[in-house]
Amino acid sequence: TVAQKLVDAKVAAVVGHFNSGASIPASKIYADAGIPQISPSSTNPKYTQNGYKTAFRVVAHDGQQGPAIARFALEKINAKNIAVIDDSTAYGQGLADNFESAAKAGGATIVAREHTGLLERGDRERLETQFIRGEYRSDPNLLSATSTLEMGINIGDLSSVLLASVPPEPANYLQRIGRAGRRDGNAMVGTLVTGTAHDLYFFSDPREMLQ
Repeated sequence: TVAQKLVDAKVAAVVGHFNSGASIPASKIYADAGIPQISPSSTNPKYTQNGYKTAFRVVAHDGQQGPAIARFALEKINAKNIAVIDDSTAYGQGLADNFESAAKAGGATIVAREHTGLLERGDRERLETQFIRGEYRSDPNLLSATSTLEMGINIGDLSSVLLASVPPEPANYLQRIGRAGRRDGNAMVGTLVTGTAHDLYFFSDPREMLQ
């Protein structure tokens, strides 16, 4: 992994990584080696909540940014009825969750909570009908979709889900497998793991993802 290669190269410190999904698993590797890590952009609170003395951030985390945005919306533009849209990424969802909680606490009404999608409404509804129906040979019985598409489409009852990558966080994992097993409570869920630091972190201890 990149983190392990930097450790093996005996670097003095690391400025990175790009986002929380990469920084969180890499932080343990650096902590074990005693190498300081300064992330310029990771905002997931877990990055520093893990308690590693070598992990530092230079930006406010989601738990600070979300409420700050909510206060601005409530106090500066007098927003009362708010629709929240996120892109289903670890960053986007985490920030939206914190914004929603703070806005509700401040007295605002969340009239909608949606995720962005990749299909036009007509195409989406046609796929929904065909997939759920499953009566004709031409009806699809497998959907290959991005996580964002999955959040925006009604895919009915699933007996199995295969993830092509390890999700950034447990919340994302639950979102992507949450449709499985609705018919009888049983489902097969598989996840493909690559050799990245992020994937190997969760592969070494799956309970971190299943919490």
